[in-house]
Amino acid sequence: MMNLKIYAEKNNYFNHLARTWDDMADSARDDMLALVFERIDCPQGGKALDAGCGTGVLFPHIMKKIGASGELIAVDCAAEMIKTASEKFCAVKNIAYRTAYVEELDEVPSSFDAVIAFAMFPHVEDKLSALKKFRVLLKETGRLYIFHLSDTAALNKFHGSLSSPVCHDMMPAKDALEDIMKNARFEIKEYIDHAGLNFIEARPCT
Repeated sequence: MMNLKIYAEKNNYFNHLARTWDDMADSARDDMLALVFERIDCPQGGKALDAGCGTGVLFPHIMKKIGASGELIAVDCAAEMIKTASEKFCAVKNIAYRTAYVEELDEVPSSFDAVIAFAMFPHVEDKLSALKKFRVLLKETGRLYIFHLSDTAALNKFHGSLSSPVCHDMMPAKDALEDIMKNARFEIKEYIDHAGLNFIEARPCT
C-alpha cells in the first residue's frame, strides 16, 4: 500500500533538487549510460516508458533506440522534475510527460516494448505494486530494465547516509528481488551487481 505521507516528503525533496539535479552530470556518466544502453532492447518505432525520468537524463539514449517514429512516455512523481525535463526537451515532439506515481500510472495495457527504471526503484514504496503495473503495461515480448550506476551495497550505504526522506530507500538483494519479480510475473534474464553497475533485465512470464 502506498504511504502518501512518505511520498509527499520525497516529492518535496526531489522538487527542491530538480533545478540543480543536472549539475551532477558529466561525460563519464553519459559514457557509462551509453554502455548500459547497449544491453537494452527497444526497437526503432517502439514505445518506451522512462519510469522515474527525473530531468530526462536517459532521453537521448532512449531516442537513439526508438527514433523519431517511436514514442516515449516519461513519468515522475516530482512535478518540478517533469517541468525541468519538458523544458530541456521541448523540441522533441515524441515525448509525453506524466506527473504520477508509477504504481498508479494509467496507460494502455500491453503497449510498451520497454520499461526503463534508472535510479528510481529503491524510492518506490510499494515495489510489488509497481512491478505489477509494469507487467500490465509491457507487451509479452517487452522487457523491464532496472539499473543503477552503483552496486547494490554501495547504493544502499549511500542512501542510508543521507539526512533526507530517502535515507530508508533500499535496493532489494537479489534473492528478495527474484521473489518480488516472481510474484509480479516476471523472470529475471540478466542480473549484474558489481562496482559501478547494478543491472536487471526481466521479461514477462505467466
